[in-house]
Amino acid sequence: MLAAVGLFTATVTFVKVLGEDLDTFQIVFIRSVVGFLFVLPFALRGGKSVFIPKRPWVLLVRMVSGNGNLFCSFYAVTHLHLAAAIAISFVRPLLLIFLAIWFLGEVIRWRRWTATIVGFLGALVMIRPGFVEIEFAVIVALMGAAFGAASHTSVKLLTQSDRHLTLLVYPSLFGCIIFMPPGLYYWQALTLYQFGLLIVMGGSMILAQTCVVRAFAAGEATFVSPIQFIRLIGAALIGYLIFGEVPDLWTLAGATIIVSAAVYTAHREIKVRSEKKSEPPPPSSEI
Repeated sequence: MLAAVGLFTATVTFVKVLGEDLDTFQIVFIRSVVGFLFVLPFALRGGKSVFIPKRPWVLLVRMVSGNGNLFCSFYAVTHLHLAAAIAISFVRPLLLIFLAIWFLGEVIRWRRWTATIVGFLGALVMIRPGFVEIEFAVIVALMGAAFGAASHTSVKLLTQSDRHLTLLVYPSLFGCIIFMPPGLYYWQALTLYQFGLLIVMGGSMILAQTCVVRAFAAGEATFVSPIQFIRLIGAALIGYLIFGEVPDLWTLAGATIIVSAAVYTAHREIKVRSEKKSEPPPPSSEI
């Protein structure tokens, strides 16, 4: 998941640069095409089983929610400060808790509830609803968080039955189809520099999604997801160094709360898991 965090941070940086001249629909469409072409050779090498989903309806949820999250996230990044866009996306782990309970049957400990809610409150400190006018881009970012929670839940379900490549190739193909009409409508001629950024962005995004799929296959969804809070640090630094975005006091305060909650959650869960591994096995009932 830490690798995914770094790759996602690089991706949003590319999106921010490209969004200064290109429409979000065009960026998302090209990213989908590049991502599909990137993963298709691996899927073909994987055999027919990659293209035969065992849970098609759950895969459909993954396709719709994943691409909805993709568009909303890219739109928010291009219209908001990087730190603000990333911070708003942290509503996702709170929503993920409810989905994980209902659909995954995960047991949520009170410490994880507390840490996640504290992280959510940190995001609210940055948004300040009721104190400043909420921009349309903020609403889109919140929609992206909801899509993201649904996508992560579906990934966790699918990794129990389907191959990892199945979870990558179908959403990328679906994105190519649904984003083609608006992408071509808003199409602008690309410079060589923009074309290169789009290729690198598509590749980094697919690699990031691969890391996410493997992370959710290896650990509980509500434990893996909060680690993404660390993205906020990279986003704030890049926003300042590259785009001249200076975080205000509220942004810094919210970021401190969010990162503290993320670090505590990760530390606590690692400790709990290590304690479970050190426990002796129960005595046998055999005589």
